[in-house]
Amino acid sequence: MKLLPAYMDKNKRGFIPHITNLCGGFTLWEILIAIGLMGILFSLGLIFSMDFYRQKILGAERETIAAVLKRARNEAQNNVNQSNHGVYFGLSLSYVIFQGNTYASRNNAYDEIFSRTGGMNLTGPDELTFSSLDAGSSVSGTISVSNGIKSLDIGVNSEGRIDW
Repeated sequence: MKLLPAYMDKNKRGFIPHITNLCGGFTLWEILIAIGLMGILFSLGLIFSMDFYRQKILGAERETIAAVLKRARNEAQNNVNQSNHGVYFGLSLSYVIFQGNTYASRNNAYDEIFSRTGGMNLTGPDELTFSSLDAGSSVSGTISVSNGIKSLDIGVNSEGRIDW
């Protein structure tokens, strides 16, 4: 009879069976489930990050419009070139600060053009003019900027106050 070491003797207490027909690692089902769960988590993360991105772009567009309005109002209030100043919103890809009583009768040499974010919808007046020295607005109302999901407002009153 052949003597076996204690760890291979079936009758001894410390016997550890030596399994040779099982391989270590993960099964195909375990890998597919793990990949599926990771895909679900990445999809949820993408959805939430896109919503966050849309909100930030919308807020930035509102800030841009408010800054353009303030600039036109300040130029009118400071009586730059002894003329009224205004903002034209009618172009699809830009805002224009103009010098003159209306956009149609403006002096083209003094136009300042600011780019507009694509995919944003603007509702409200196409043109706002601020009178020189007192900076009163020709039109009072609300300009709404929307990305199709959410809308933010900017108010302008007859005294030239800009609220956002």
